[in-house]
Amino acid sequence: MQNRSLRQNTMPGLFAAGLAILVLGACSPSSSQSQDEHAAGAAAPAPAATVAAPAPASTAGTDADADADDAVIEKVSAVIRKHKLTSLSDECLDYMVDDSDGATIDIDVHEKHDAKCGGDPNTSPRLFSFKLDRASGQLTTDALDLADGDFQPIQ
Repeated sequence: MQNRSLRQNTMPGLFAAGLAILVLGACSPSSSQSQDEHAAGAAAPAPAATVAAPAPASTAGTDADADADDAVIEKVSAVIRKHKLTSLSDECLDYMVDDSDGATIDIDVHEKHDAKCGGDPNTSPRLFSFKLDRASGQLTTDALDLADGDFQPIQ
């Protein structure tokens, strides 16, 4: 009987100790990072840059990165017009350029919603995306296969 009484008195204490360990472990700084962040060395990805419709060459900025983004956007814009991927005019498209990956440049094409283009200004739906391979210059897009999201070459 004494043994049973001892178990009853220590079980709540053990439960409380276990709960305290779980709470402290959940609050530690190392557990707030995901496993993906640990695997990537806790480096945060660079945010994508939002870039407006392509500007004419005469008004291009002097910054090398802005010029490179403008050139990529101009190339994507020409492909969109050539293949009639959307009926929206260039001024009603927004381009989000992410060139943080060393191998490719990712370009998301969104609808621009404002007084001129219409639509809800609080939204900017993605229409399709492009990837530009830096080494080969090959442009691929998911616009040709939106159902599956597969990227296919396009020129």
